[in-house]
Amino acid sequence: MLFKNIVLCLLLPAILFAQEEANKKVGVEEKLNDYISKDLIFTNSDGKKVNLLEQFDGKPAVISMVYFNCPGICSPLLEGFAEVIESTDLIPGQDYNAFSISFDHNEDSEISSKWKKNYLAGLQREINPDGWKFMTGDSLQIHKLTKSLGFNFSKEGEKDYLHSAVLVVLSPDGKITRYHNGTEFLPFNFKMSIIEANKGLAQPTINNFLEMCFKYDPEGRTYVLNLLPIVGGTVTLTLLIFIGYLIFSSKKEKNKLETVVK
Repeated sequence: MLFKNIVLCLLLPAILFAQEEANKKVGVEEKLNDYISKDLIFTNSDGKKVNLLEQFDGKPAVISMVYFNCPGICSPLLEGFAEVIESTDLIPGQDYNAFSISFDHNEDSEISSKWKKNYLAGLQREINPDGWKFMTGDSLQIHKLTKSLGFNFSKEGEKDYLHSAVLVVLSPDGKITRYHNGTEFLPFNFKMSIIEANKGLAQPTINNFLEMCFKYDPEGRTYVLNLLPIVGGTVTLTLLIFIGYLIFSSKKEKNKLETVVK
């Protein structure tokens, strides 16, 4: 048994390292305060090659990494992106620029143009078409961008990929300031991340806390306290304190009886 434990202890660092490397293959490694390259060249939906950072146009940017032929999570991600664009009073193309960039180098401007038209047509409010840009690129440019964003994906089969759903917020000069994970986004959190990005302020991911404590009222277009988890947490805490009090009182009475007996 002792020998077995020693072997496990010796192997544990290697096992943990292998697991960490495997996790890096797919997922998001947050790189707050890092900058993307200034020389990234992508092709816009009109078929023109452009410098990505110049397309920020001096405004904060929100990037979604997708591939347009994705059979899975990309559509929910883009739908969530569209919903949060509509749910905030910030205007794409005026207050910030939105980007949906394919990480599949086989896709071209023809398909990005098609997807752009579909999603812009699906918006309930009209926005400047230049405010939400759909782009494609070659494998070198894609690798440079995804590496700088910490967006890790891997090939699955001939055409599909394993990847995460995330929006990455950047400052006007290309500094990574926030990550929004998942396919549903809090409008208030989204808006604040853009305002902070405009000031170059990087903030940690806090979606889960906000979702737990607040809920969005679409009619009032504002946030209200989500009382259910708050009340539930208060009741649970009160119950634990009460149980602790009973246990402490019981032990105290027992000690008094033992003292009297002695």
